[in-house]
Amino acid sequence: MNTPIASAAHRMVTEGIELLPVIDRQRKLAGAVSRAELLRAMQFANRPEQLGETFDALVWAGFSEERDAEGRQSFTGLVTPQMSGALGTLSEGVLTMLMQQAVARTASELGRHEHIVENMTVYYLRTIPIDAQLAIRPHLIEASRRHLKLEVTAALADGEVMAKAMITAQTIDAS
Repeated sequence: MNTPIASAAHRMVTEGIELLPVIDRQRKLAGAVSRAELLRAMQFANRPEQLGETFDALVWAGFSEERDAEGRQSFTGLVTPQMSGALGTLSEGVLTMLMQQAVARTASELGRHEHIVENMTVYYLRTIPIDAQLAIRPHLIEASRRHLKLEVTAALADGEVMAKAMITAQTIDAS
């Protein structure tokens, strides 16, 4: 009963546990909690309304979704000075966050609103300048009941590829 929500959720995800018993101080069963319930609780616990928007939400708000003639998603936005790192270019942290947000949007289109990034390998080909129009394009490689595999490309408006990532995410049943 005294285990923090984040700790219990982490254990369930890493060990593949679907249902976790809740016991009282006398080690008697008080109930059980599912992985989806814990993740939902974490989701709401991490978004207190009185604190306003998160950094991720503020940065992502500058990006809009577009679709090409074949219906493929692309998220485009302007790289602002607030997104810069030590070199005066788009920071690596902001770029990875943008790629993860694109994966989240793709996952939600598949009906998988809750997922956890398991692995992300980013290949930085060139630095991305401030004031550049950036397009983030997720490409679904594989979707199974439990995992998603995507390739994500970050390119400038002229199509020049600046970075790529391979992302594997574990999907969580909402039931």
